[in-house]
Amino acid sequence: MHLAYVCADPGIPYWGTKGASIHVRSFTGAMAAAGHSVTVIIARTGKQSADPPAGVRVIEVPIEQEGFFEPSAETPIEQTALLSESRQFAQNRATQDVINDIVAHTPIDVICERYSLFSTAGRECARWHSIPFVL
Repeated sequence: MHLAYVCADPGIPYWGTKGASIHVRSFTGAMAAAGHSVTVIIARTGKQSADPPAGVRVIEVPIEQEGFFEPSAETPIEQTALLSESRQFAQNRATQDVINDIVAHTPIDVICERYSLFSTAGRECARWHSIPFVL
């Protein structure tokens, strides 16, 4: 089985040291150890500390105009929140593009997505391509 695992939260880098990052690596590594091939589609990989487990491919989703979403020191707090939310929506679109490209070249049996506010990329792509989806 080929699993696409989506993590759209830029606060959870694949190579991070906090619990959420460890969970992403552990879950995808366990799926690969069980004999499945896994493609991780993630907002941020972080500083790579090792090779991914055998059977796991990690793809960082590029975001165009990354600097556009960064507030300046003078940006009012309500606009800072709006910029953050806008970045998440842009991340969503970019993630959908990556998933669609993968599906066009690789048969995907299931899309798994780690819950992330505003993220609908995995669910939408699963629906578009009639692929089972797990949140």
